[in-house]
Amino acid sequence: MKGQFSYCENRHDTQAAALRESEERFRLVFENAPIGMVIANLKGRFMRVNQAMADILGYSVDQLSAMNFASITHPEDLTKDMFMVSELLHDKKPRFVMEKRYLRRDGEIINVTIHVSLVRDARRRPRYFIAQIVDITERKRYEQTIKHLAYHDPLTGLPNRVMLRDKLAVALAQARGNKDMLAVIFLDLDRFKVINDTLGHYIGDQALRLIAERLTASVRGSDIVARLGGDEFTVLLPGIGEEQDVFTVLSKLMEALQQPMRLADREFSVSASIGIALYPRDGQESEELLQVADKAMYAAKQRKGIES
Repeated sequence: MKGQFSYCENRHDTQAAALRESEERFRLVFENAPIGMVIANLKGRFMRVNQAMADILGYSVDQLSAMNFASITHPEDLTKDMFMVSELLHDKKPRFVMEKRYLRRDGEIINVTIHVSLVRDARRRPRYFIAQIVDITERKRYEQTIKHLAYHDPLTGLPNRVMLRDKLAVALAQARGNKDMLAVIFLDLDRFKVINDTLGHYIGDQALRLIAERLTASVRGSDIVARLGGDEFTVLLPGIGEEQDVFTVLSKLMEALQQPMRLADREFSVSASIGIALYPRDGQESEELLQVADKAMYAAKQRKGIES
């Protein structure tokens, strides 16, 4: 019996040592993980957070440990958060991954990817949540920059040809449904090359930015001013009530263009050759309207004796 007792005692000691080693290993992994890690109770209150999580949010570990997930979550993301947590609690899924926004201590809104699992006991009763959090704010900014460059002119910030086609397709669909007219106006600046040649491309670029601002200020908020490249601009006017409305806008655009500009201690003004296409009169599809406006603009240049 004594030998059996000694064996059981040694076995118990071995299991206890193994458990301590396992707990220490978990503690080291948790505390030193390069990503945020959180253990929260079933009400969302933090039971344990690591240093990486505190760094992500700008709090100390002690400060964050006294908070809950709702206090750091962007208000607009709480509903989705609660739904996903409910899915876990009702055993509809073992874990979830989602992107959401957190509020840092300094008020900055950051983007994160969060992986959440619900830990259950041997009888499948919920015990606590464990989450891994990765800060993806820089990645999201990079993605937004790439997306912006894909749809905007880098010099003026105006929509580019790609976005113009997208906006025109949407405007046409709305015009068909509402039985409205819309207009596409092409503007090609006259002899703009002279400005580049005499004042330099830097001044030419400044002039294009100023022209872009003036054109945008001359139209409604629902209208689209785009730069197709070079000295070519396009204005999309959706929801036109009657043809005369187009010429009212056109008058404002021309007035804005002709106002003198002062750059590099030189004062000058510009003019433009104009081409207009109206839906449904001049075409039913995007390409038809763009081609009609382009041809009309080219014809206007020819009448002025200006080469394209």
